[in-house]
Amino acid sequence: MEHIIIKDPTLKGREYGTLASFQEAIQKITAADEILLPELGFWEKYFLQVSKWRFLRKFIRKRKIVHNTEKIDVLWYILMGPENYRLDLFKGYENVAVKIIYFFDTLPHQIYLIKKLKIHSLFNYQITSFNDAVVYLNKITNSNWYFVQQASSIEYMYDKDLISKEIAFSSFGRSDSKLNNVIQKFCDKNNLIFYRTHELGGKILTNNKELYKSYCWALSNSVFNVSLSVETTNKERAAFLSPITCRWYESILAKNIVIGKKPKNPFFNHLFPDNFVQEIDINASDDILEDQISILWKNRQILFKNIYNSKNINFIDYDWCSRVVEILNIVD
Repeated sequence: MEHIIIKDPTLKGREYGTLASFQEAIQKITAADEILLPELGFWEKYFLQVSKWRFLRKFIRKRKIVHNTEKIDVLWYILMGPENYRLDLFKGYENVAVKIIYFFDTLPHQIYLIKKLKIHSLFNYQITSFNDAVVYLNKITNSNWYFVQQASSIEYMYDKDLISKEIAFSSFGRSDSKLNNVIQKFCDKNNLIFYRTHELGGKILTNNKELYKSYCWALSNSVFNVSLSVETTNKERAAFLSPITCRWYESILAKNIVIGKKPKNPFFNHLFPDNFVQEIDINASDDILEDQISILWKNRQILFKNIYNSKNINFIDYDWCSRVVEILNIVD
């Protein structure tokens, strides 16, 4: 079968490095060719999917992106969220027999936009990475959705044992400033490295792949990684869902001991090993938090051993290649 994957080079950021690693796995398994979407057109910049003027997109002249569909059997379109959807402004792909669309994020505030996009009229395989979103997507869009969990890329990670990890703690993206400050204080006292996000927007100076590689290097070299569930950091965003996002898959492939709060989603305990997440009360006083951090650091060897010296962990299960095979089985 001949596969093709649609990529959007206009998207910039570390999170799109995660998406790119999924696309790479698709191409690795299927030998898919790629189509690069062009830069945003003049009017498209003003009528984004999240804009109140998005209804005017239907008046923008569609550009052709696929010129010969006779040789294409399967089309893939991987998106972080519906706000990135651009195929309503393009044509030429409609007659491909099998069209797959995969969303990393289908949060409650995004489901209404998904409904308005009428994706089911173009794609015969709609996939979400959130298991608890399927029933709502089926109902609201009046169409069939599939669930395929997220993953990460083994190829991007460095296989480091505990002794060779140079970074004591890391914290990226969705976190808690109070907890980060306590960890920083503890590391300063003990001459340890705390590798944390120091971002407030700004221009990306490298491509998504290189940005993601550097992130994976830092994770692989970290003993502990701070991870907090979406419902912990943003209850309004999570709403009635408990998303299991890529950060958990990245942490296990990087062989981190995770500290923070795991999702309440029962499926999480089925996916990841016992003791993978050392839960702490982020609302506790600074002194209590520092005591907890100190105890975790002292017990790092036994914690690491309890998680990663088990023969029950199959790291391939957390790799994007496994997800590609799972989707191909759905299609087949």
